[in-house]
Amino acid sequence: MDDNIYKELEAPFSNKDVEWKPQLSGTDRNGRQYIIAVPYLKVKSIVKRLDSVLGKSNWQNYFQKSDDTYICTIALNIDGAWIKKSNGAGPTPYEAIKGGLSDAFKRAATMWGIGSYLQEMQTQFVYEVKQSKNKLVIDEQAAMPKLNAAHDNLVLQCFGNTQQSNVVPLSKGNTTKGNIKYKTPDMKQFVTGKTYALGDCTVLSVKSMPHPKLPYTILGVVSKNGTLLNVYINKITNLTPNTLLKNVIVNVREKKGKKSLLYEYDDTLNKAS
Repeated sequence: MDDNIYKELEAPFSNKDVEWKPQLSGTDRNGRQYIIAVPYLKVKSIVKRLDSVLGKSNWQNYFQKSDDTYICTIALNIDGAWIKKSNGAGPTPYEAIKGGLSDAFKRAATMWGIGSYLQEMQTQFVYEVKQSKNKLVIDEQAAMPKLNAAHDNLVLQCFGNTQQSNVVPLSKGNTTKGNIKYKTPDMKQFVTGKTYALGDCTVLSVKSMPHPKLPYTILGVVSKNGTLLNVYINKITNLTPNTLLKNVIVNVREKKGKKSLLYEYDDTLNKAS
């Protein structure tokens, strides 16, 4: 099979192509309710990907049922030969048959690499929840900025900087001084010597870099308005995803004509979001 076809099938999606489904729900030790949300591609987005990469007449899918499992097979016409891959799913609580067929199709698509990067997503605890018909559901209006940012950060980690992601990567050659430093491509909007309030930010990802001479941590964080940032901390930290960084501020420094941003936060007020 042409490697280019695999690459096109495995390419990342926009966060608009992703839907989030509740997997588990519970109450934390502070009495706050949460839902663990899992990302899935929308069926129409998978179909669009297959159509665009292979052509509408060069792929097909069909279903079988084995006991309580719906098995979907997706076959691709590669150089005149039909190659098949299958996966299955059980009935869903809501619209059992339709949901089972849909989930089986999505899982079969991952066998071809379509959306398989979503399996690398860290556990997403969603505290933006509400009651609907005596059931705890995700408050999409409140939760989607954070979930979209989590998806975009995952795309950056898996594929690097692409047009699908609004994460601004750290510039090469940056050094870490002070607590946290982040290099932004547009420094004209910042005035040297001033301090800007960024507010509270939620940690989406934590990557420790235990360098023997200069250990540091890379954080992916999202602000309340949905702005996604990558920042350095010049130490190995015990911060975890879904930690809330309180009162984040940005100090603008300048040295030898070059501006840099120093991020700080109140470490004593950190708590799970």
